[in-house]
Amino acid sequence: MKRDLNREEIELYSIINQLRQCRVPSMLEARYWAPRDLRLENADTSLPEEGEVVVKVLASNICGTDLKSFLRGHPLMRPPMTMGHEFCGVVSEVGEGVKRFKAGDRVVASNSSPCGACTSCRKGAPTLCERIPSRLIGFSLPGSYAQYVKIPRHIVSENTYSVKTSVTPGELACSEPLAAAIHALDRVKLQSGMGVVLIGSGALGLMLLQLLKTRDIHVTMANRSESRLRIAEKMGADDVLQVTDEDLVAKARGAGGRTGPDLVIEAVGKKETWEAAFRIVGEGGQVLFFGGCAAGTEVSFDAGKMHYGEVTVTGSFHHEPSSFKRAIAAIESGKVRVRPLLTHSVPLERIQDGFGLMERREALKVTVTT
Repeated sequence: MKRDLNREEIELYSIINQLRQCRVPSMLEARYWAPRDLRLENADTSLPEEGEVVVKVLASNICGTDLKSFLRGHPLMRPPMTMGHEFCGVVSEVGEGVKRFKAGDRVVASNSSPCGACTSCRKGAPTLCERIPSRLIGFSLPGSYAQYVKIPRHIVSENTYSVKTSVTPGELACSEPLAAAIHALDRVKLQSGMGVVLIGSGALGLMLLQLLKTRDIHVTMANRSESRLRIAEKMGADDVLQVTDEDLVAKARGAGGRTGPDLVIEAVGKKETWEAAFRIVGEGGQVLFFGGCAAGTEVSFDAGKMHYGEVTVTGSFHHEPSSFKRAIAAIESGKVRVRPLLTHSVPLERIQDGFGLMERREALKVTVTT
């Protein structure tokens, strides 16, 4: 007995039929030209070469890194560059030799994949792969703020995945930032019952919160915004602290044991909060620097506290294929809830409005649809 198709399946079959019936000769994309200069332009769609696939973008999310790049540029972006790197879509065409995917498959692709051969990859540090900067979707390669995006061979073979149609494209597009959060927590020692202060309640901070709570960890969220702290409470935060740069240390230091919390995670990316994180952590504790500061930022710490207090300081950047796969699984299973983070949606034609929402801090995350 045949069942009725649900709305998601009907939409997917419609897209597949469109892809089979015609080939789109041109597309709309958002190109970065200079700080605050993002232009909607028409471009030719390119055929996939051997090992590549072309994906019809269904959803692409604006993240904090894209906002910073839009406002002040990025060292890897050479204008004009199509931005966007958190996306989900449907395969429209496959290049010669591609066996894992076919037209009509819903997929999520990472924005990078390590080469496996450079010095960093050989020593087990794939996030530091020497070739990633020159092969990074949305920065050095055209990104997903477009109707179509071409996935290069190295990402197709190692870091592209078929995904469920029962989960919305916007949610699945959160796989990339969630992968970064998963990788970050892999870099510190976590134990059930430990106390963590998490500075920053943006989308990534709220992802980190949920991951920590799956490990039975006591999490105190610290942030300026009362509204974001209310969201953090709904997503499982044990305690919340509304703070300023001036009172952050005093308020957060008491959130741990006798000398301070076991772990402090900085998920803001400011000199002031980096330095505060180190001042907050307790003896024998860990500090995880997750938020990226502007290039050239210098911070200072108390060397005596680091030495005599045996404080461990760890940085974290990007993600690797294993963390990307785990991120997809966490979203598809509902282990990490990302739908509450997708507070706004705009069509590609209004992408400037989306960046405005992010800049004014009116949105946690904006989904761009095509």
